[in-house]
Amino acid sequence: MENTNCIICNNNKFNLYATFNIYNKKFTLVDCLECRFIYLNPRIKEIDISKFYGNNYQPFQNKISFTNILYSLFRKINFLFKYRIINKYVNEGKTLDIGSGDNFFSNSMKSKGWKSYSYDKFYNSISNTKSLSSLNSNSFKCITLWHSIEHMYDINDVFKNINNLLNEDGYLFIACPNLNSSEVDILNENWIAYDIPRHLYHFSFKTMDKFLRKHNIKIVDIRNLKMDTLYNVFMSKNINILKKIYVYLRSMLIQFFDKKKSSTIIYVCKLK
Repeated sequence: MENTNCIICNNNKFNLYATFNIYNKKFTLVDCLECRFIYLNPRIKEIDISKFYGNNYQPFQNKISFTNILYSLFRKINFLFKYRIINKYVNEGKTLDIGSGDNFFSNSMKSKGWKSYSYDKFYNSISNTKSLSSLNSNSFKCITLWHSIEHMYDINDVFKNINNLLNEDGYLFIACPNLNSSEVDILNENWIAYDIPRHLYHFSFKTMDKFLRKHNIKIVDIRNLKMDTLYNVFMSKNINILKKIYVYLRSMLIQFFDKKKSSTIIYVCKLK
């Protein structure tokens, strides 16, 4: 385990936010006293984290099961929604997916006629980009981070590269779980999107805005992923089905009026 400072303000003073007992270990989320960012501290060392991305990690499960079939269906529906959002802002050029995992998004973009690059530090062998620093400056009109920002040990270095790679007319699209979502207060530690110890950071709209401003990036729009609400509520553990239905319907109603309360927020961003 290793201790770490806040990635936004580099402060090392914090209050305890929540405690979790997982994998026979105690993990703690802390609340930065300077900027109120919530993050995992201490955390598994980067050299040891790969063992938590094995066959039991949902995105990389290959076995046939009802849950995995649903996950695959949700992912395909989410891609169509993401693609529609991207096309509102960018409809041609090259796209780079950072934290690309099994390359599902990148391959789906290629099927739509885009020239698509993928990069994943942990699954580099199947990425077509081995290093972000090897790419040409100002060469991308579209960069995406779909549920990857919360996993990044080298997050500040990644965003330095994004500043270099995104051209002045380009857009950055970030999707990640929202700590300020309407269901968290009911699901509490059962909320599946805590995903400890893989999720190192827990952003709200306010803390995401602070982090992006630090890297000379501004938020120009936000969207929600409605399918993520369904997944995050119904895949959360230790909650009976009637309560899940109530939480889901309540959450959908609240985020209809306030996107900053969504389970997952998609941040549409540009360089300042």
